[in-house]
Amino acid sequence: MKEKKIIMKLSINHISIPVKNIDKALNFYTKYLEFKIKDVSEREQTFSEKVTGIKGMILKIAYIYYE
Repeated sequence: MKEKKIIMKLSINHISIPVKNIDKALNFYTKYLEFKIKDVSEREQTFSEKVTGIKGMILKIAYIYYE
């Protein structure tokens, strides 16, 4: 009987890393870890306040990837 090999690929869809300064974080991830930026955008204040519980909060979200 011939043995079958199974190849598995690990994949991660997304993770979230809260940072104090998104510009510094993006500089680090792109300059030193060679990630590429797909998009950077702000979320509406009502959504941001709801998910954080902080009045007046506006979240800025960056989508980055590694090739």
